[in-house]
Amino acid sequence: MYLWSSLVSTVVTVRLKGLDRLKCLDCPKGVCVRCLCCLLLLLFALPTWAKECQQGLTLAYNDWPPYAWTDAFGQPQGLDIEASRLISGKVGCPLSIEAIPAKRAHQMLKSGRIDLLAGATKLPQRQLYAYFSLAYRSEEVRIFVKQGHQAVTQVRQWQDVFSQRLRLILPGNGWYGADYQASKQRLSQASLLIISPNASQAVQMLAYDRGDAVVGDSLSVPFIAGEQEKLRLEALQPVLAQDGIHLMLSKVSVDETLLERFNLAIEALEADGSLPALRRKWQQISYARLSLTPSVESDLHFGDYPRAP
Repeated sequence: MYLWSSLVSTVVTVRLKGLDRLKCLDCPKGVCVRCLCCLLLLLFALPTWAKECQQGLTLAYNDWPPYAWTDAFGQPQGLDIEASRLISGKVGCPLSIEAIPAKRAHQMLKSGRIDLLAGATKLPQRQLYAYFSLAYRSEEVRIFVKQGHQAVTQVRQWQDVFSQRLRLILPGNGWYGADYQASKQRLSQASLLIISPNASQAVQMLAYDRGDAVVGDSLSVPFIAGEQEKLRLEALQPVLAQDGIHLMLSKVSVDETLLERFNLAIEALEADGSLPALRRKWQQISYARLSLTPSVESDLHFGDYPRAP
């Protein structure tokens, strides 16, 4: 009875980085007793993530090459797909992947019908229903024109868009940076803003000269242009936005301790070079479709993405 009460009294809850953890304190002397103490700790502290990983997790994606798309054989492909598999594999969680439209996927994440979304920008309203992992890549928004367009040498800053009367094509949904947001009405009044349903149609409109430039993600736009229209693009100097990109984990279906496991996995995969190598691979695939000038190539972080907090 004394041994049992001693063991129970040694198990205390401590707060570490916002998570409930358990720790053995002042165990009675003796190797056997200490082993029993640690076994008791493991029994009490068996994490929810272990059960979740046994059952597997569901990741939803929607078509957005080169980050995620469905290939000719019906299989998911892309940077975010490979990164999600890499990270969940490091954690030890089986992963099932389903193609689900973005709006519906967020609703399913809120209700816990799916567990994960990749390629996510951290926004306050999303934090109400999802945990965010550490950033595993970053996203950069730029202006792209057809190879050889005069804007390559004449547009050095955002205000040059107006002086050069550059007609911008971009999807209606998305964050394109503070400069664009502040100038949106002015662009529209000057007939310099053309809204498209999505990135693929924006690139198609550029191919048919419906506008002068496409605004969008620095990997996605050149990839789509090369695959869809066999079009080579050049990136202009201004960087309109740059943000860290994360995994979202449902607060309904996933315990916060699993988030910590995912963060540890991301840190380990950064340290051993696995995530940087994956990012470089997809950068090279996308930039092979992009005509680069030396000054712009360095700006595009060709080697590695900066880590976001």
